[in-house]
Formats: sequence, C-alpha cells, structure tokens
Amino acid sequence: MWLDPAARSLGGPLLFAVLSIYLVYSAVAIVTLRRRPQATTGYVLVTHSIDLVAAASVTLASSGPNSPLFLLFIFALVAAAFRWGAWETLATAVVVAIILVIEAALLSPAGLGNSAVFHIGDLFVRAGYLLILGLLLGYLAEETRQLRAETSAIADLQSRVRIDRGLTETLQLLSGAILHVLRGSRLILAAEDSANGRLFRWDSTSGWAQDPARSTGDLPASERSIYWFGPANQSFSVVRRRSDGYRTMAIDPSGQVLDRRSTIAPSPEFIAANPFHRMLSVAFEVSAGWKGRMFVLDPAVNVRPETLLRFVQVIARQVGPTAFNAYLLGRLRSRAGAIERARIARELHDGVIQTLLGTELELAAMRRTLNDATRPLERDLARIQANLHAEVLNVRELIEHLRPVELKPRELPDYLAHVVERFERDSGIRAQFSTDVEDIRLPSRMCHEIIRIVQEALVNVRRHGAARHVLVRLAARDNQLRLEIDDDGQGFPFEGRFTQAELDSLRRGPRVIKERVRAIGGELTLESAPGRGATLQITVPQEIHG
Repeated sequence: MWLDPAARSLGGPLLFAVLSIYLVYSAVAIVTLRRRPQATTGYVLVTHSIDLVAAASVTLASSGPNSPLFLLFIFALVAAAFRWGAWETLATAVVVAIILVIEAALLSPAGLGNSAVFHIGDLFVRAGYLLILGLLLGYLAEETRQLRAETSAIADLQSRVRIDRGLTETLQLLSGAILHVLRGSRLILAAEDSANGRLFRWDSTSGWAQDPARSTGDLPASERSIYWFGPANQSFSVVRRRSDGYRTMAIDPSGQVLDRRSTIAPSPEFIAANPFHRMLSVAFEVSAGWKGRMFVLDPAVNVRPETLLRFVQVIARQVGPTAFNAYLLGRLRSRAGAIERARIARELHDGVIQTLLGTELELAAMRRTLNDATRPLERDLARIQANLHAEVLNVRELIEHLRPVELKPRELPDYLAHVVERFERDSGIRAQFSTDVEDIRLPSRMCHEIIRIVQEALVNVRRHGAARHVLVRLAARDNQLRLEIDDDGQGFPFEGRFTQAELDSLRRGPRVIKERVRAIGGELTLESAPGRGATLQITVPQEIHG
C-alpha cells in the first residue's frame, strides 16, 4: 500500500490501521501456538471468528466485495477446512457469502441492483464461487481428516502388536484397539484353513472357542454355516429393524458399493449366540488357503456405512498378516519344541538307556560268578538289578512320551497295536490288543490324546497293578469310539463302578487319565475290584459326515 498509490487510495488510513492490527494479532497468535501446541476448542472458535471479522473489516474499508483483499475470505475457508471438516467449511462459506451481501448493502444506499460500486449479478457470482470453493475445500478436508484418522488408528494398532507374545495375546490387543476405535461392543473372528477344512473362532468376550473334542479354537464342520453366511467375498453392514427385518449395505473387495436393495440375513444361530442391533461383517484373506470373517457388533462411530466398511477392510488387510505371523510363530515354536523333544528322546535312548542296560548285564554276569563264599551278595545284587530294570522301563516310557506322535486317524489302530506290543516286550506282562474299527473319524489331536491315555494306563498297570495280563480293546458303536483297558492286577483301593463325575466328587481314580479324557470331551467309566483287577472304559464322539 505504501508503494502503490492506486492501492493506497482504496481505503486510506483506516484500511492501513485495520491491516496493521491484524498483522500484530497474527504474530501474537503464532507465538501463542508455539507455546501451547494443543489449542482448545474455545481458542479455535475465537481465532476463526477474528479471521472472519478481520476479512470483513478489510474488504469493507477497501471497496467492499470488489476489494483485491478478498483473499482473506479464502484464507478463512482454508483455515476452516484445516481445523474441522466439510460441514464447518461449508458453513464458513455461507457466512462469508452473507457478509458480502451485507457489505454490498452498506456501500449501496440506493439498493444492491443500482449500486455503482457493485452489481447484483457480480455479487451472486462471487458468493457462488465461495460456496463452491467451500464445498471443494470441505470435501478435501474431510477426506484428508479421514485418511489421517485411519492412518493414525492403523499405526496405533500396529504399534500394539507383539507377535512374540503369542497369537492369543496379539488378538486381545488388536481386538481391544479395534473396538476402541469403532466404539463397538464385541469382536468375533472366524477363520478357515482351506487346506484341511479346519475352522477357528475367536471372541473378544470369551476368547477361543472351547470345543473339547478339538484344538483350542476349533469348530465342528456343522457350525460353518453359522459364520459363513452371505456372499463369500463381500463385506456388509446389517442393521436390525423391528418391522421389516434387516437393512443391508454391501461392498466388494475393492470398496465399491453393491446393490443396496439386497438382503443378507445372519443365520438364526448367529443371532441367538450374538445379539446385535448393528453389525459389520468384513471378509479377509491373509494367505493362500487362509480366509475368514471379522464381525464387529454395535459400532457407535457416526459415519456412513460404506465409509466404515472400507475402513474396517483396511484394518483387516493391515493387521491380518500380523496376526497370521503370530500364528505361524506359534506353530514354529511348537514344531521346534517337538524337534527338541525328539532329540532328547534320541539322546536318552542312545545314552542313558544303553548305559543302564550295560550295567544291568554286568550285574547279571556278576550273579552268575558268585560262589559259596560270596552267595550272601546274591540278594543285594538281585535287588539292584531289579531297580535298574525298573528304571530302564521308566526311561523308555519317558522316551515314548517325548517322541511326537504324528499320524492320520486311520493309522490309530496300528499305532495302538504297536504300543501294546512294545509294552509286553519291555514289561514281561502279557498284553493283547483287539479292534473291529475300520473307519476312524476323529481329529488328529484326539488320536494323539487316545494314544497318551493308553500309554498312561499301561504305565499304571506295570507300576501299581501287579497284573499278569492286560487287554486293550477299541470299538465303534453309534458314532462313538469306545476304548477299554482291562487288567487282572490288584485294582484300585475301592470297589464298584464309577462315572467320571463320581470319581471327581470322591477325588479318586487316575488323575492324568481323567484330565486327558476331559480334554477330548469323552466319558470315563472305571470299574474296580481290589485284588481282581480294574477296567477303564473311555467313550468319545466321532464326527458325522454327510
């Protein structure tokens, strides 16, 4: 204004004073923000109001709506977009348009249409420019704010993950953070391994699905339809209505909105187990063969359904591989543990077992060389040899428990026959195995537990039963597998037939076997006759195919 005489004539000393005051105010605002980076809501509203008042004062002091300093209004729009979002920016544009109309009226006493300073058509055009610019800036601000919020939320999720803590803790941390961001009440994760058909479920409320017949988190095949309803590759939002059922909105994997008139109704079993008013269901795939769905119940975030679904899709794509890495790490640790146990078993077999056997043979040779003078040592040497033999059997049993058992269900009868045969060879107790089972329909984990039950029962027969004969039978009846172990030893120190519940209440029976039977969802019955032996019967359900 000092250099250009034409600009100096716009408003004279009044315009110069207003601009000087606004300049000083701007410097004070910058210093204040440097000292307190977190501005309060009141501070932001006051600052925004001063920006509008300053722009109105400057333009009013310099030919009104025609002022070249009209740029200050644009600055107010940009500031609103930066501070808030679309609606606040559009509201600011409306306020600026009203200010322009008021300025034109104040500078044209004869009426807006007859003003020599400003024409009514130009006023409407300039107000339209402001509204369009406010709408554009608001849209860009909203998108930027949403992107910034999503990036911050995902970064926070990633920072919480510690895959070295295991899959369960990783899911707990992720679900807590996701529910906090979406303000939801519950998160359910259902996954499927296409390679072997295994189903898993995890719930933020109750944790892993507890089906005792399977590994932690496993679901029976019959429950697949409960969680895999609707199109396989679509993500959708479902809102329950009291009158007309459900209101559904679905998007495809790319985020495009599909037909809003389609209806995706959750299964009645899902609704009964997981009541909700609003639900988000997002399909995801973390690797070849691994896919699933993430359900978020009653999210309270007030955004459009398609926007929320796209955001949850991004979350699933970002954190899904992280959770899968935690799962793979757990599998790797388990496999490494199995390898280490197998190595220890080999070391015991090749080292300790051979040493004990050699010592036992030396004692046997010494007993054969005894004469009449050293005959009193016979009893002591026999006792030491018996103790060594017992320890050899104990170490062999330990080796069998350390060795990982990896077999298919159809191989279970042959493996049990091998276990019984080895027991007879090592212990000297006559043992038989019989079966009429042709088709085993059990998960591998249950087969592993059945083998451990038989091994534990045979150990008890050798150590405590003083039996001469033991019979192991495996039979299938009415979609159930029955395992029976019968011996003619001393039996338990009680008489009668007891169920597992009765044994638990009386605190009797083989504790380890009871725990393993409970872990596979089986039923244990024990019949004991002191001095005449005992019979264990274990019944477990088989899967029904078809």
